[in-house]
Amino acid sequence: MAPARKAPAAATALGNAMRRGVLATMLALQPVLALAQSPPSGVVPPPPPAPPVPAAVAPLPAPSPQVPSAPGAPASAPRPRREPLALPVGELQTLEKITGRVRAVDVVVGEPTRVGPLVVTLRACRKRPQEDIPETAAFFEINEQRPGEGGATRLFTGWMFASSPAVSGLEHPVYDVWLVDCKSTASPASAGSTSTGSSSR
Repeated sequence: MAPARKAPAAATALGNAMRRGVLATMLALQPVLALAQSPPSGVVPPPPPAPPVPAAVAPLPAPSPQVPSAPGAPASAPRPRREPLALPVGELQTLEKITGRVRAVDVVVGEPTRVGPLVVTLRACRKRPQEDIPETAAFFEINEQRPGEGGATRLFTGWMFASSPAVSGLEHPVYDVWLVDCKSTASPASAGSTSTGSSSR
C-alpha cells in the first residue's frame, strides 16, 4: 500500500515544479517583451490615425457657377444714344383762367404767335426717337404785349419740357402755357389762327 500512496504525491510535486518553471520563464521574458514593444532611440513613433469625419459635418462640395445666359447667346450690348430730332412745330396748350378754356396752339419755329396778350416765339423744338426714353423739349421766348402799349414785357425765356409741365411751364395771372409735343407739321385748324396778325386771341 505504501508505493501506491507515493505516486500521487510525486505527480503533484512534478506539477508544482512545472508551474514554477513557467512563471520563472515569464518573469525572465518581461524585460525582453517591453524592449521589443518600445521604439528604438531617436525614432519618433507615428501619430495615431485621425478619427473619421462624421457624415453630418463632412464638407459640402463646391457649388457650380451659374451660367448667365444660354451657351452661344450673344451678350447684350448697350444701345447707342441717338441725337434728338429737330422738328419745326411745337404744340402748346393754354389755359385761360377766367373762362377755364383750354385750347391747343401750334407754334412754328421763328414765327411769333399771339395768345391773348402773350406773344410766343419758338426757337427750337427737340424730340427723342421712339427707341430712347421719351422726352420732348422746346425753347420759347414769351412776351406780354397789351393793346395800346408800344413795348413788350419779357415773361419767359428758356426750355419747356413736356414731361414736367408744372415745373417748366409759364404761369401768368390770366394764362398758363405748357408744351405738349414737337411735330413736323402744324394742324390746319391751328395754323391759320396763330399768327400775330390774328385778332381772335
